[in-house]
Amino acid sequence: MANYVSSHTGAEIDAAVEKASSLPVATAAHEGDLMSFSNGAWSPANLTLLMVEKGLYTPSLANDSWAVINDISASGNAANYYAVGDCKAVALNGTMGTLSLDVTTYVFILGFNHNAAVEGNGISFGGFKTSAGNDAVDICLVDSGFGDFSGDGTKVFNMNHWGELGPKGDMWSYNYGGWGGCDMRYDILGSTDVAPEDYGEMPTEGNHAGNAPTAACATTPVTNTLMSCLPAALRAVMKPITKYTDNVGGGNGNVAANVTATVDYLPLLSEYEVQGANSWANSEEVEHQAQYAYFANGNSKIKYKHSDTSTAAWWWLRSPNRDNSNNFCNVNENGDANNDNASNSNGVAPISYPFGTGQESNLSEMYPI
Repeated sequence: MANYVSSHTGAEIDAAVEKASSLPVATAAHEGDLMSFSNGAWSPANLTLLMVEKGLYTPSLANDSWAVINDISASGNAANYYAVGDCKAVALNGTMGTLSLDVTTYVFILGFNHNAAVEGNGISFGGFKTSAGNDAVDICLVDSGFGDFSGDGTKVFNMNHWGELGPKGDMWSYNYGGWGGCDMRYDILGSTDVAPEDYGEMPTEGNHAGNAPTAACATTPVTNTLMSCLPAALRAVMKPITKYTDNVGGGNGNVAANVTATVDYLPLLSEYEVQGANSWANSEEVEHQAQYAYFANGNSKIKYKHSDTSTAAWWWLRSPNRDNSNNFCNVNENGDANNDNASNSNGVAPISYPFGTGQESNLSEMYPI
């Protein structure tokens, strides 16, 4: 761990490790984490990091608890121990929209300290893979409405659930309000626990509010959302992240003022974060975004249905189409940039778990000697 304890003498570190070595193994209630003595009480903390530096503990993303991963991420040195593309199993249990989930899938590292000046430091994970092995298939979650239009309020995996009859008799919705004001963000993902303005109605021009989550968003999630299906141990260490997106929509073109910030726990990726270019999204989004290392490294952008891993799926992105008032960006079955009507059900694969603050702990306070 480069420089993590560089401000402390060898004697201080050795004394802290000696104290650590005498500690009892953590109970199951602490998920097997190593423990430290802080402020006169036992508490999970960064002893894991000290043990790593002294060669007494070897990190393994697949085996480490979420609390240990959080500690390592918060050190700012996670890239020394984990790698982009590394996977960890996550059991999804519950209902997401109309989809019943009882499946173990794998999240994987998209990058470290991604776009840090805007979004902060830590590990960013993405969804999903079928396993941690070399034969893993990239997947997205799909529901029974996949590929169909719906505008009657049913919570299928469309960006907005309420719409009207289109020119060919299909139910169409709109991208007014962009990512911040869409239904998907609130009642499918649970990325915020505060409903958008005029929730329950067809989006209209002027509906632009992207409400920030409360402090209870991850620990007391909106029911029937992806957040509610995640393990409690994972939700306990999730951190909110700031994302910039066109939150106006309506086909207004490349307008810088339309790109604003939202705070999210489970945002979808943007077009630029995946493709490294904008084909359909407001080009001004690029000023606040960066392509994730996983995709910049040349990994496939194709995702397959979680329920049929031989069939490639269109999967949603959070960027609205800059040229019309109906569509959001997505990735098609070939991995290319595309877009689709907001009322159509596509696959879902959000960004998640940007742990940590990148701030080093003060060992003299953490380990009073």
